[in-house]
Amino acid sequence: MTRRLGEVAAFVAAALISGVVRAADESAWQFDVTPYLWAAGIDGDVTVDRREVEVDTSFGDIADNLDGGGSVLLEASKGRWVNWMQIDHIATDTGSVTVGPARADLESRTTMFDVGTGRRFDGFGERSSVDVLVGVRRFRIDDTLDLRGAGHVHNHLDVHDAIAILRPRYALSARWSFSPTLSVGGGDSELVWEMSPQFEYRAGERYEVRIGYRNLDYEVDEGRNGIDISFRGPLLGIGLKF
Repeated sequence: MTRRLGEVAAFVAAALISGVVRAADESAWQFDVTPYLWAAGIDGDVTVDRREVEVDTSFGDIADNLDGGGSVLLEASKGRWVNWMQIDHIATDTGSVTVGPARADLESRTTMFDVGTGRRFDGFGERSSVDVLVGVRRFRIDDTLDLRGAGHVHNHLDVHDAIAILRPRYALSARWSFSPTLSVGGGDSELVWEMSPQFEYRAGERYEVRIGYRNLDYEVDEGRNGIDISFRGPLLGIGLKF
């Protein structure tokens, strides 16, 4: 039933896109591409085959054990129609973790994918606005737990959630603005929410620097496997507008 919610959310998003395309004005498209570094630590619990693993990993620990990864924010707008996409991938070998009284090694592959569409409204003050979007968030995690002589246990979660997204943008000056991104949803997850306050600096007509902080929380229970974790840390990105 919860997976059906994800399918329904995707259908609703597609219907909204079709409706907004018909209503969009004739102004030019604008595209923003922002690769960024998210220095996130991970805190919480991961359940692998009913074995609960406590994870408390700083970004420094992740960087020391990083196998690969990357993050990018994409936006396409036309008039008041806004499309938004965010992708994060983190591959780590966490090393030693606690499993009850024993120690084990944990390898993790995590991919987060968000997509949304909606409308931009005028905000309070000149050059300020508020984006109201609906969309779908996908979270995929593959964990391999090495029980040090007792074999391997594999955990695979692939969850889809409908989300509502609010993206205010407040102009602080001609070049600086403040843009907190807020989202909340559910479906396959019991709850997923995000808070990401960011300062944006326009460095000319085509370039923009983002400095902020991002907190993403997931609660998923699939019986034998599950997660109750937070990804949180500072964020720095350089965007290109065209």
